[in-house]
Amino acid sequence: MQKKNVILNYALLILGSIIAAFALEKILVPSKIMDGGMVGIAMIISTLTKLPLGILTIVLNFPLVWIGGRKLEKSFFTRTITAMAVFSVALELFGTEPFHKIIITEDKLLATVFGGLD
Repeated sequence: MQKKNVILNYALLILGSIIAAFALEKILVPSKIMDGGMVGIAMIISTLTKLPLGILTIVLNFPLVWIGGRKLEKSFFTRTITAMAVFSVALELFGTEPFHKIIITEDKLLATVFGGLD
């Protein structure tokens, strides 16, 4: 039973990371609405420098995750690295050409509401 829980937890972690990346890349970024925390800082830097958002997310979050991983248990570090890696890869994937055609909304108010739900 324990192994099933671990697999389910990782599957949900990966699914949540993909959904969050999709919402960020297809709702907030096109509407020029900034997120909070390190992702928001990465969005600002990406907007100013045109550096990839996924790479900036990893670079900015890694020092904090490393410190947290040293102070907390190993499973925290493993889950966090997994979520961060999937989120960053998904951000890059959803920012590529095949996904440019997907438009969720052009209304800034609606984008703010949708972005606040992710």
